[in-house]
Amino acid sequence: MVPLCQAEVLYFAKSVEITGVHSETISVPQETKALQLWKEIEIRHPGLADVRNQILFAVHQERRNCCYPPLVEDSAFEPSRKDMDEVEEKYKEVINVTTEKLPVDEVLQLVISPLCGAVSLFVGTTRNNFEGRKVISLEYEAYLPMAENEVKKICSDIRQKWPNT
Repeated sequence: MVPLCQAEVLYFAKSVEITGVHSETISVPQETKALQLWKEIEIRHPGLADVRNQILFAVHQERRNCCYPPLVEDSAFEPSRKDMDEVEEKYKEVINVTTEKLPVDEVLQLVISPLCGAVSLFVGTTRNNFEGRKVISLEYEAYLPMAENEVKKICSDIRQKWPNT
């Protein structure tokens, strides 16, 4: 008998609209690959196939290219290398996910450095319409542990390219 494991699947934004749920647990064989898990999800929620190219698929908070070649052929349920390897960071990163209004002046003070010649911040607005409908508010959703890990990766990539940043 093949041992089973439980895969917790989280849905955000458009995928919540399509599936009607924010999360579900799927029982799959332990050796299931990322693509096999995606196919199981599509069987349960066929409407996701229409937005496949807009969906980020992740296993253990690591992005996977499950829907397009090259397919990551490792088991979907093995611990990621990132989880096992701790990377020593030279600089302390300031990562703060919040639902509060961002204090632009405070953020500016966090990133100013005598080693850098300039600071560039983007503060933007959104359109008043989307797909023919009036926009009255804007909400962002995120799986926080993964979002924070992705931001840390971006910071690490930046530090490699520009060490004094």
